[in-house]
Amino acid sequence: MICESGPEEKYGYLSTDKFYDDFILTLEFKQEANGNSGVFFRSTLEGTKISGWQVEVAPPNHDTGGIYESYGRGWLIKPDAKKDKAPKNGGME
Repeated sequence: MICESGPEEKYGYLSTDKFYDDFILTLEFKQEANGNSGVFFRSTLEGTKISGWQVEVAPPNHDTGGIYESYGRGWLIKPDAKKDKAPKNGGME
């Protein structure tokens, strides 16, 4: 799945119309190049502005797996430095 939207198709969001109280999310991702992405949850979307929590998906040594609150408190949980080296570009994680 590739999402490209916004004024210049530089980013994209996939969202639901409903809120979910309890859920289990399991996913794999492929980081093909440098970039910054994430999986938002317990968040709201207004246009292209997301407010809420995000699990960071980024290149090695850029906080993959950390939890960040957009337009809020900033980093809630930073990943362990050893685990942050694990993602590799071009592979499934």
